[in-house]
Amino acid sequence: MRDYDHKKLDPPSLKLRTGKKKMTEYNHLKIESKWQKEWEKKEVFQAENNSKKPKFYGLIEFPYPSGAGLHVGHIRSNTAMDIISRKRRMEGFNVLYPIGWDAFGLPTENYAIKTGIHPIKVTKDNTDIFRKQLKALGFSFDWSREINTTDPKYYKWTQWIFLQFFKKGLAYKAKTTINWCPQDKIGLANEEVVGGSCERCGTPVIKKEKEQWMLAITKYADRLDKDLDTVDYLPKIKIQQRNWIGRSEGAEIDFRINSTLALPTSPGLPEGEGKFVSPFGGEFKKGVGEGEMPRYFTTNPELWKALQGKALEMRKNPTNGEKIMWDLLRRNNLSPTLPEGEGENPRGFHFRRQHIVDRFIADFVCIEKKLVVEIDGDIHDYLKSEDQERTEVLNQLGFEVVRFTNSEIIKKPEDVLRKIILKINDISKKVLSFGEDLGGVELAIKVFTTRPDTIFGATYLVLAPEHELVQKLKSQILNWDEVLRYIVVNEKKTEIERTAEDKIKTGIELKGVKAINPVTKEEIPIWIADYVLPHYGTGAIMAVPAHDERDFEFAKKYGLPIKNVIEPVFVEGPKEGMPYSGEGIIANSGKFSGMDSEKAKKEIIKFVGGKAKTTFKLRDWVFSRQRYWGEPIPLVNCAKCGWVPVPEKDLPVVLPKVAKYKPTNTGESPLADIKNWVNVKCPKCKGPAKRETDTMPNWAGSSWYFLRYTDPKNNKEFASGKNLKYWLTTPLPNPLQRRGKEFKASPFGGGMEGVEGQGGVDWYNGGMEHTTLHLLYSRFWHKFLYDLRMVPTSEPYLKRTSHGMILAPQGEKMSKSKGNTVNPDDLIRIYGADTLRMYEMFIGPFDQAVSWNTDSMIGPRRFLERVWKIGERIATRKPKNSSRFTRQNPTGSDATQNSLVSASLSKLLNKTIKKVSEDVEEMRFNTAISSMMILANEMESAFAQGYGVTKKDYKKFLQILSPFAPHIAEELWNMLGEKNSISISGWPKWDKNLIKDEEIKIAVQVNGKVRAEIMIRTDNSEEEIKKKAVTNKTVLRHMAGRDAKKVIYVKNRLVNIVV
Repeated sequence: MRDYDHKKLDPPSLKLRTGKKKMTEYNHLKIESKWQKEWEKKEVFQAENNSKKPKFYGLIEFPYPSGAGLHVGHIRSNTAMDIISRKRRMEGFNVLYPIGWDAFGLPTENYAIKTGIHPIKVTKDNTDIFRKQLKALGFSFDWSREINTTDPKYYKWTQWIFLQFFKKGLAYKAKTTINWCPQDKIGLANEEVVGGSCERCGTPVIKKEKEQWMLAITKYADRLDKDLDTVDYLPKIKIQQRNWIGRSEGAEIDFRINSTLALPTSPGLPEGEGKFVSPFGGEFKKGVGEGEMPRYFTTNPELWKALQGKALEMRKNPTNGEKIMWDLLRRNNLSPTLPEGEGENPRGFHFRRQHIVDRFIADFVCIEKKLVVEIDGDIHDYLKSEDQERTEVLNQLGFEVVRFTNSEIIKKPEDVLRKIILKINDISKKVLSFGEDLGGVELAIKVFTTRPDTIFGATYLVLAPEHELVQKLKSQILNWDEVLRYIVVNEKKTEIERTAEDKIKTGIELKGVKAINPVTKEEIPIWIADYVLPHYGTGAIMAVPAHDERDFEFAKKYGLPIKNVIEPVFVEGPKEGMPYSGEGIIANSGKFSGMDSEKAKKEIIKFVGGKAKTTFKLRDWVFSRQRYWGEPIPLVNCAKCGWVPVPEKDLPVVLPKVAKYKPTNTGESPLADIKNWVNVKCPKCKGPAKRETDTMPNWAGSSWYFLRYTDPKNNKEFASGKNLKYWLTTPLPNPLQRRGKEFKASPFGGGMEGVEGQGGVDWYNGGMEHTTLHLLYSRFWHKFLYDLRMVPTSEPYLKRTSHGMILAPQGEKMSKSKGNTVNPDDLIRIYGADTLRMYEMFIGPFDQAVSWNTDSMIGPRRFLERVWKIGERIATRKPKNSSRFTRQNPTGSDATQNSLVSASLSKLLNKTIKKVSEDVEEMRFNTAISSMMILANEMESAFAQGYGVTKKDYKKFLQILSPFAPHIAEELWNMLGEKNSISISGWPKWDKNLIKDEEIKIAVQVNGKVRAEIMIRTDNSEEEIKKKAVTNKTVLRHMAGRDAKKVIYVKNRLVNIVV
């Protein structure tokens, strides 16, 4: 790319030579200035709040007025929506295309700190620059509705909406861990942390716990997800929204824990290799092998060895009462939260029979509830003192003892069971001296899984490093130092870093503790890994490496078992040695083998005592900022009354103008130092109180700005219901219906004045970088206001599209810090606003990123020069009353040629009108411009041959060009004698008869393979076309003398000959 010195390059030097004469007539500076003043003077683009015309509300993301001013990347979205809005006006719509400023935020504050210029002045200066630049580009904004988020008249209503959240319990203050930038002294969103450092200043980010105001967006998670089906957003936008919301349908399932007791080892032996001291006396070695004592024991090893044989014998030969009791305890669910009699359930309290406690063999023991159930035969009538001693010892060990006789159980077993259940309900959970708050064997890890059908293939569990059980299991974890180091390193990572697709998976096994797979009853290892997040699901997952890519990668890395339990059906299976994550037929899963995996999910959930559940990755919105340049939060903290809203009559709480606005070292907002502002009377009790000194994030003002545009001067409410209903609801079909798609009505009907919640801004375009959080937050605010019956629609935007980014010439993102931005001011001066607009739209597909090249602007400029030359010739031709510029008195072949040229141009014009009309609706601006360039070339060629273009046809051409290049179109329109603005002249219609091609090319297949192409007339009969196909020389060669069994014709596309 050649670098221009824009300041030295003079506009006339770009004027192009056409023939021998310089085209000096097209003075873009004069023309553009003229019409911008004219449009403003006549208020051409001002919308009416009530009109008989159909309405159209087109919206762009209102700009953040940075000190650098606009660069060419900002202009793309504005130009696109301007083209659409101008087309709508010409189609007869009452168009609202507003503009404003999203002016609160960190960049302005940091600039003010750096320069010493107050943020108020910085903001005013910047918006003045932006306003001038936008007007110079000829955008058809309704400037009478201009808004600014830093205007107290605007943020009065931002504060008012916040108070509604507070009153409904959706705004609350809580301690939370945030990303903290020590340099900027501000909390950062996960998206603002890149590589562990602040995106803005590069300072390494730390985790910090702070009290923050939160908005309970999670209360709306389900609706935010489901209602995406009711709006016309680009598929990739819906995917981004749904990925952030993170809806998952699955189940919560408990995996019981077994642990090796991490008791003191013998001195001088390596960690984990010594002998362990039992709290009951004696010693035993780690591990449980053949004939070894179980890990969960209530005796010492010597007694266990002595009594185990007798306990086994007693199990084999139970008394009648013991047999009945064991059958009841084993079959019945003793969990008081679930119905009785539903069979064995691992969530019920677990009883062991003939279990050794100290020197006794207890009949039945529930270790979790520390309850012993004794069944006494007749012999016990003579052993009361022994039984008493036995009970006292068990009591000293923390167990409660209940006794029943054999006859009681045999006569009324259900009564006995009911008494046991009541006893369990009465016992407060106690902890065995060796249990470290484990609650006996029933401590469980609750996992959330979306694939309960794969549970037989779960070969390990993974916890988030922050999971509360990790700390509870500390004394049982043999490699605690290693685990602790991993936890500390993990604390520095953001969620985005932890969950990135290309991230190398890492983790640490919790040695000494195991989980029990509830279906296989096998012990499986427990790991912690950073890719599991604490707030998603339960913060614990069951890993099924045979059927999950992430689990597979982890298992391969650490040598963990991989067990296949799903076989694919009617689809190609995974590559050898790779996981299969789809549905199929269950295998290696006991009684569920052979079942359809989807159908088996509910059965398996029920079998393991799980609970079906829907979870969301979305978390509540951190709404506090400890900075100066933001909306004050309108709350007062009173020692007696707590948090009290500022009365609505006292809104806005105006941000005080201060000399010092640098962040404090304490992490508090600079507002905290303004004592006369902070110290106030409590609105409720009139006692001493303090204002909240945190400010709102820059997302606040942008979450509802599109509503204010409908009624920007209203001092009584954020917008009147009448205006909101007019601009947000419409008699026109929903965009989904206009495209012939099935439209799902909102399940949250109601709304204002009988409107059923459908509608919103007709078309909203912006960058892909704002299709996640901004879109989510504004949808949340809007739905909340809809629930309060303050807006008429459930969704804020009917349609949302996005554009690709304009990159610097080297393919990098444009940024002031890199010095690679391109300022539009010089380009407008040299090439013109119309040329810049055309190039922005012609540079490449609108939805794709493109690299800027100033040299390439010469193409659109030359095109506009040709348009100007054609218009000038039509406007200045003689005689004045001639409807056509032609050769004088054409006769014979000239007359015929003149007629052919005219017919050809008319056909091309109608095709171009159709193409431009359709391309604008699909945002194919580059191909629309290309088709207009082709038409202009043909018009120019007609003049070069001595023929001409009708004024009528040329005016139609100007009308479709007008949204793209409004200044030159307006000037030429005026030169042709039109008094009213082309902007309201009407959008031309195409003649259906003139867009039909007389001849088209179709393919000819032989046995399904394309062998030739033939030209056919559109009025040919089917038989004529088939005959032409089968007699084609190339086709006959491929038929090789074989007869055609069947000839199939697909209209205007192909002929298939079956031989």
